[in-house]
Amino acid sequence: MSGKFQVGAPMVPPTVEQKDNLVYWVGESLSINNAAKHVGITPDRLYRWLERGGEDCDRMDDTIYAQLYRQLYKNQAIKVSELLKKIESCPKNWQALAWKLEKCVRDEFASDAPEYKELLDCYTEMKQYLLSLKNYPMAKGVAPSGKIINSQAQENPQE
Repeated sequence: MSGKFQVGAPMVPPTVEQKDNLVYWVGESLSINNAAKHVGITPDRLYRWLERGGEDCDRMDDTIYAQLYRQLYKNQAIKVSELLKKIESCPKNWQALAWKLEKCVRDEFASDAPEYKELLDCYTEMKQYLLSLKNYPMAKGVAPSGKIINSQAQENPQE
């Protein structure tokens, strides 16, 4: 802990305005650190508030810390869902969206997170396959409509 905090000194709770602004900024930017900076507090202070909020939630205490914890992480989850939907729709900038998820929600989307790696590998494989179909619509027995063509029957029509 920094030298300017006294050991055992009580934690100053967030104001309702700070809580509401933090929840808003996490929903806008996804980043907890960025939200803290928008509100004018250090990221360390926000993480201490969130740690206390998690403890209060575990005890079922409805404190300002618990409200901040629930609302902030709910807004972050909503933003993550929005970005995942955008990635699934395959925009040209999907890499930028994936980067944002990796940097802001590291525990779930970092390159070493297994779920993220599996999703990225699946997307890359699917994209390559679809591009091959675009270039060769009849490749591998698939018609442009997606209907599977019996390639053996075409190769040997007299059998």
